[in-house]
Amino acid sequence: MSGIFDKELLIDYSGPITFEIKKELVGLLKEKVDLYVTDPNTRKRCSYIFEELLTNPHDYYKSKGMAEEPIQVSLELVNKSVIEVCISNTVFKTDTPALLSHIQTVNEGNEEALRSLFTRTIGSEVMSSVGGGIGLITVKMKNGFSYTFELAEKNKNQNLFCLTTSITVTR
Repeated sequence: MSGIFDKELLIDYSGPITFEIKKELVGLLKEKVDLYVTDPNTRKRCSYIFEELLTNPHDYYKSKGMAEEPIQVSLELVNKSVIEVCISNTVFKTDTPALLSHIQTVNEGNEEALRSLFTRTIGSEVMSSVGGGIGLITVKMKNGFSYTFELAEKNKNQNLFCLTTSITVTR
């Protein structure tokens, strides 16, 4: 497809997120990124960011006893210069306000504010119970891009949450 945005789908996965599947998806990302990126630091950054973003729903589902709950993961290469990562997962409505507040705080933080937030978040039971936590902070610190998200009602107790960020590709 070409036009204003030249996008190429690199990964599209829908299903449960076990530790083994997470490892397979990270391995697949490495294969795909190696086709487009020669810079070793960018390759490492891509792997780190992707693994952190997969860890959030994996750990959240594990803590809530939702091991079979599916996630949706997509990676697209845009204009051969940016990888867009989108991960959709289920979040309990009771956890949604804390998660959204955390993402807003991370998005608004500069480098100093993010370091301070990282220190305060380590060991925080609130963030470990709703997902996000230090993973979202470290991804923003390494990446610099803010997160965008969408939220839709899944049922009376749960929301479908889609988190997107981008990774600049240094060739």
